Amino acid sequence: MIRKIVFIFLTTLFLIFPSYANNFYIENYDVDVTVSKDNVYHIKEKIKVHFTHYPKEIQKTIPTKFIVQKKNGKNYTYNAKVRNFKTKNLVSEERKGKSIEFVLGYSNLDGGNSNYYFEYDYIPNNN
Repeated sequence: MIRKIVFIFLTTLFLIFPSYANNFYIENYDVDVTVSKDNVYHIKEKIKVHFTHYPKEIQKTIPTKFIVQKKNGKNYTYNAKVRNFKTKNLVSEERKGKSIEFVLGYSNLDGGNSNYYFEYDYIPNNN
């Protein structure tokens, strides 16, 4: 059961959408996930992005509600909480239905490499 949750979590959690898709590419993306005994996922992400021009922003979307179908055919709804989101690059944060969207960016106007680091706790709750 926990493996399926982790798989779904990882396939949906680590989605990064560009604010302006034509102005950058990701050079490196490292993710470290630690799961505590009380089912809290502590996540650290490091992303190296190469921008061709301004603006230097990326969007990070984290799902807060998702449905998992078990082997027995039953669907289970998970309502997750995101706590302790930490970064030096936060531009905005917005709750959008079943997710939270974070916009991360830099103020320098030229292209080049930018490194983004953020961490947070993700707590899935089975209802």
